[in-house]
Amino acid sequence: VNDTLGHDAGDTVLKACAGLIRSSLRKQDRVGRWGGDEFLLLLPGTDLAGGRTILEMIRKRIAETSFSYGGKSLKTGLSLGLCIYRGGQSVDDAIREAGDALESDKKKGRHPRT
Repeated sequence: VNDTLGHDAGDTVLKACAGLIRSSLRKQDRVGRWGGDEFLLLLPGTDLAGGRTILEMIRKRIAETSFSYGGKSLKTGLSLGLCIYRGGQSVDDAIREAGDALESDKKKGRHPRT
C-alpha cells in the first residue's frame, strides 16, 4: 500500500488492521506494533492449536475486509508467524522464533496483497 498509494494510505490500512486484530482477541490477550508493518501478539494460556485458530481467524478477517482510502477500496493480505513460549526460553529467542516463522510464511507467498 505504501509503495502504490503512499504512506498516509499505508498508515490508514495499518490502523484499520490493528483494530481488526484487537477486536479478534480475548480480554487477556495483548497486541502491540512491533515495527513497520509488524505486530506482536501475546496469547496467554493458548496452545499451538489455539494459536493457529486465532491467527487464521485474524488472517481471514483481514483478507475479507475492504479498506477505504481516498475513494479507493483496498484489499490486503497477512503473513503470520507463531511461537509457543517454552518455560526457560528467553523472550528474545521466542520473538526470533516467531520472526523466523513469519519469514517462512512470507516466502510461501500465499497471501498476496492487492
